[in-house]
Amino acid sequence: MDSPTPKVSRLQALVRGFRQRCPRCGNAPVFRAYLKPVEACAHCAERFGHIHADDLPPYLTIVVVGHIIVPLFMLVDRYVSLSTWMHIAIWIPLTMVLMFYFLPRLKGASLAWMWTLGLSGNETQGIEAGE
Repeated sequence: MDSPTPKVSRLQALVRGFRQRCPRCGNAPVFRAYLKPVEACAHCAERFGHIHADDLPPYLTIVVVGHIIVPLFMLVDRYVSLSTWMHIAIWIPLTMVLMFYFLPRLKGASLAWMWTLGLSGNETQGIEAGE
């Protein structure tokens, strides 16, 4: 904790965030629960509690999962004749599993990206009082 951490590239921070690790040191978890960020890294003490990613992680999750599920669905539907119930039994659980897998990883990446840019997710950020 006493040694200074070398400057982290945005890509390196993004990869660490996707791995749900601290974007600064990569050693400690960035979440204390499924989607609840820690106030500060347990290893390097970098603060994350003030960063609010809000709607970005769910949006990214929809985009990523949609780009996986839709082509797979179209391929299966083209080459295999399945009943509606079989499609439901396959695609809904697969979509849910992928969503639960990608959401915390994309939130970690979002937090890391915001951290590298010095953002907090506050809509009034950068607006001075009285403007």
